[in-house]
Amino acid sequence: MEIVSTKMLEPADENPVAVAAGFFDGCHVGHRAVLKAALDAARADGARAWVLTFSDHPRGAIPHGSPPPLLSTTEQRLAFFESMGFDGVCLIAFDAEIAALSPADFAKRLHILFPALRCVCTGENWRFGKYAAGTPELLAAFGQESGFKACAIPVAMLDGEPISSTRIRAAVARGDLAGAAAMLGRDFSVSGKVVRGRQVGSANGVATANIVLDGTVTPPVGVYAVEAEIDGICAGGVADLGWRPTFPDARPDTPILEAHFFGVSRELYGETLEVRFLKRLRDEMAFPSKEALFRQIALDMEAARAALERRQ
Repeated sequence: MEIVSTKMLEPADENPVAVAAGFFDGCHVGHRAVLKAALDAARADGARAWVLTFSDHPRGAIPHGSPPPLLSTTEQRLAFFESMGFDGVCLIAFDAEIAALSPADFAKRLHILFPALRCVCTGENWRFGKYAAGTPELLAAFGQESGFKACAIPVAMLDGEPISSTRIRAAVARGDLAGAAAMLGRDFSVSGKVVRGRQVGSANGVATANIVLDGTVTPPVGVYAVEAEIDGICAGGVADLGWRPTFPDARPDTPILEAHFFGVSRELYGETLEVRFLKRLRDEMAFPSKEALFRQIALDMEAARAALERRQ
């Protein structure tokens, strides 16, 4: 899959192209419908399939604006696009210059990127151009002038309400993992690099991967049943997300994820893991001693194994 970082001022692909446009944070069920529509349009027309997206959340370029905590990193979004079968991705840095483009100028740059553009697929609530004044209807009008089609996909719904990245972030933040998974179409996950810890777990027969999270949204602190792909195998486990309250001298600057994966004995230092949250088991709590903590960890491991078995 080609990845092009661009200001939309030179061609990315001069072949016939169908494009899915959006930020696609979390690549949820609604996003997937837009992405699939672009893939289907490309296949039907013998064209190549591209994604047009931003490397930064657009709110960050708005004066006095700030981006929300995201559901996925750029790397996770790129991996998802590739898994769906896209030929390329245009990553646009959403800066003041891009934010100031009128809808007409944004559409012109879109045609610069893809001179043989055949189709652009968006969600029906997608907006583009200065002040978010561009609508799918306006894009369709530009398309009639320039020779491409615009396809607006209806917003996906769950329980009578629209599925959105904002709604999923709220579900994750309040610990509604089932609700988040229903909207994402998969279990909610976080990613981060495994770093060396104090070896307290290893010394007590429960080796843990200490994972520094990537800054995306996280569920409430607590203990969870989790899964991760390790060496191509789905490894279940138990993880504590939080502050290490039993060891106040080791309190991290931000919540850290300490995960024990069943059947995994090798060191994971330096690797980036994507960890899926399956079920919340209990709140995080401080224990009067290290021994009391590890007695509880043994119970947590049993509860996590039971949760994993129920999912099979």
